[in-house]
Amino acid sequence: MRPKLPPRSQTPDVSVVNWQMIYCSFALILVVFFAMMVSYSILSGKGMRAVRRHFVQGSSLHAPGSSMTPLSGIPFEESGDAAVLIQNATTRFGLGNTVRVSMGREGIDIFMKDRVLFAAGAVNVDKGLHPYLNVIADAAARNGLQIQVRVHVSESGAGMGGDPSPWMLSSLRAVNIMRYFLAYDRLAADQVSAAGSVVMPGSGSAPDAEEGIALHLSVGG
Repeated sequence: MRPKLPPRSQTPDVSVVNWQMIYCSFALILVVFFAMMVSYSILSGKGMRAVRRHFVQGSSLHAPGSSMTPLSGIPFEESGDAAVLIQNATTRFGLGNTVRVSMGREGIDIFMKDRVLFAAGAVNVDKGLHPYLNVIADAAARNGLQIQVRVHVSESGAGMGGDPSPWMLSSLRAVNIMRYFLAYDRLAADQVSAAGSVVMPGSGSAPDAEEGIALHLSVGG
């Protein structure tokens, strides 16, 4: 007779134990990963809302105002993004002291001092500012906005010697800005309008009475 062998021990298979440990570790990693993603999303959302509150509220993007005024006709998130994008470009191109960006319910207003886009007596847009204008055109195209170009020239700021008259100078500058936006090929012809005007020295301090270039971005003009 064969001797009886002792019963096999009930120790689990080592390979099964290792597989279970790997599975649990992988599941734990996934849980931690998703928890981190949720936390990052919450923090990012709060950060973006804070940035938008800083730039979009009030009448000026350079200083906080009294209340947020979403642009009528497009969602607040999109209008806020457009305004922040233009303001960031203004800072990036070193134009903070010569360009004002503001946003209200009727649209986004950009006012540039007289010598920002043009040299004295010149009618051609400074090539160095083409990238800045591209940012504005991109923001308008992405949000379906129209751009109104208004160039204001002082009565005493042109018409000297061979220079064009103030009316001619303001009109040519406005048309050339419009032509540049259209040549950039992101805006339709009916999305851009242009006009020139002559202002009297000391006639007022509102943007539409100052010598310079005013761009108004709005829904439906």
